[in-house]
Amino acid sequence: MSKQKGRIGFILEKYFLKLYYGVDFNFKQNRRYDLPCNLNFNSYKNVSIKASTTDTVMCGDIFNFLSSKNLEMLIIFYIVKNDEILVSRVFLIKNTELLFIYFNLRMKHLVLLTLYSYIRDLTPPYTPCKRYFYKFISKCLNTNNILKVNCKVSSTNKRIHCSFSFKNLCKVIKPVLLYENLKIKIKK
Repeated sequence: MSKQKGRIGFILEKYFLKLYYGVDFNFKQNRRYDLPCNLNFNSYKNVSIKASTTDTVMCGDIFNFLSSKNLEMLIIFYIVKNDEILVSRVFLIKNTELLFIYFNLRMKHLVLLTLYSYIRDLTPPYTPCKRYFYKFISKCLNTNNILKVNCKVSSTNKRIHCSFSFKNLCKVIKPVLLYENLKIKIKK
């Protein structure tokens, strides 16, 4: 399922880069933004495109997310049915500076740094006790009702991810509805 979701995410990213931003080419992998500001002729802001099948929008590494500069976000809600992607709504969040100020004011930075230090120094085997401890610290950070923190720990990767509830986010910031009810064919 994860590979399928990733594939759909890339299809949606490419589709909306062309539709909304007029960009018709692929960028290199492992870049910080889906569209850098120097190629965004709509607003000259960095662009992050997030696709979700639920109300929860995954944002990746929390430190990269909270330190984003000059950013706008395109949030796509979709479902996959047969060989089509049914896009229910696409929103644009233009003023993320206020959003990041809101998140940072409510973030318990000392607890986040404690979690980061613990995760960084964690070594296998990851016993239930070790897993419980970093999950417990993560829950201590999840108090603002919008931004949620969780840890991704494996033998090759140790990161702190974040996500937010779109419904709760709309109580703080007003996104712009760009598109509704689109169908995109999936090429095999």
